[in-house]
Amino acid sequence: MVEKRRHARLSSDEQTNILKPGGNASVKLIDISLGGMRVLMCGDLAVETSLKGQFSILPNMRPFYISGVVSWSRKAQEKDLPFTHEIGIKFSKISAIPLE
Repeated sequence: MVEKRRHARLSSDEQTNILKPGGNASVKLIDISLGGMRVLMCGDLAVETSLKGQFSILPNMRPFYISGVVSWSRKAQEKDLPFTHEIGIKFSKISAIPLE
């Protein structure tokens, strides 16, 4: 199988919230790269849905802020309960300061 990813991924298990249309959603970060991230969440989101979030993937480091869009979504595996969906997010912007 040919690897299609452009960026190396870093595994994580941080739980945080993202801002989506209609309010906040609790997510669990699975992995992250320079181009995007994969998260688990309760509920599904349509492809191209805009999101914003704040994440801290390294201890003792300041958080970073992202904006992005949902690039794909699928049902989570049973082992991922209580999360129901796995979501791929493609970054539009990454910043060390909060995004507007």
